[in-house]
Amino acid sequence: MPTHELIIIGMVFLLALIDYITGVVNAIMHGELSSEKMRQGLGHKFAYVAVICVALIVEYGSNYINLGIELPVFTPVCVGICLIEITSIMENCIKINPELSESNILNIFNIDRKENNDKDNNSRA
Repeated sequence: MPTHELIIIGMVFLLALIDYITGVVNAIMHGELSSEKMRQGLGHKFAYVAVICVALIVEYGSNYINLGIELPVFTPVCVGICLIEITSIMENCIKINPELSESNILNIFNIDRKENNDKDNNSRA
C-alpha cells in the first residue's frame, strides 16, 4: 500500500476520533451522556471502516478480477467520509461553544447559520 493511502487512512481515523471525542464532550456538557448513543456512534465509525475496506478490495481486486469498476474508489470514499466527519466536528464544536456560531472562523463551513436560517424560515411559514 502506497504511503499516501496510509496517510489518507490516518486522516480518516483522526477525524473520526476527534468527532467521537467532541461528541462525548458535548454530551457530558449537556448531561446527555448515554452508552446507547456511544454504541451507535461507534457503530457508525465501524461502518466507515467497512466501507473503506470494500473500497480497497474493489480498487485492488479489480487488478485481478473484472468487478466492472476501473476507477479509483478508495480516495473518493475517504474524501466523502472526511467531509462528513469535518461537518460533524464543527457541529459538535458549535454545541460545545455556541459563541463559535457568531465567529468568522466557521464561515468556510457555513453550518450553523444555514441551520438557523432553515429554522427561521420554518417558523415564519
